[in-house]
Amino acid sequence: MRSSSDKGRLHRIKIWILIITVSLALSFLIFQKASYTFGVVAGGFLVIMNLLGTERVIGSFFTGGVLGKAAYAFGYLGKLAITAAIIAAVLLKDLASPLGLVFGLLILPAALVIDFLVFPADRVPEEEN
Repeated sequence: MRSSSDKGRLHRIKIWILIITVSLALSFLIFQKASYTFGVVAGGFLVIMNLLGTERVIGSFFTGGVLGKAAYAFGYLGKLAITAAIIAAVLLKDLASPLGLVFGLLILPAALVIDFLVFPADRVPEEEN
C-alpha cells in the first residue's frame, strides 16, 4: 500500500510533468518549428500516459492475487508495446522532430529531479498533541 506521502509525491510529479510540458512546448512554439513543438507535446503526453499506465498495472499486481500478477506482466508488456508503437508511428509519419520527441520524453526525469529538489524529505507535518 502507498502512504499518503507517496500519493502526494506522485500527484506533484504529474503536475510537474504538465507544467514542464506546457512551458517547453510554448518555448519551442516561439523559437522553433511546429514539428519540434509537436514532438515535445507528444513526448510529454507519452510520459504522462505511461506514468498513469504504470500506476494502474502496479495497482493490479497488489490487488489481484495470481490473476493480478499475470495482469501485471501482460499489462506492462502491453504498455511497453503501445508506447513503442506510438513513438514509431510519430517518427515514421514524420509528424514530429526526433529531437523534440526526445525533449518531450526527458520531461519525466526533469520532473523527478525538480520534485526531489523542491521537496527533498516529503514529510507530512506531525500533529501536535
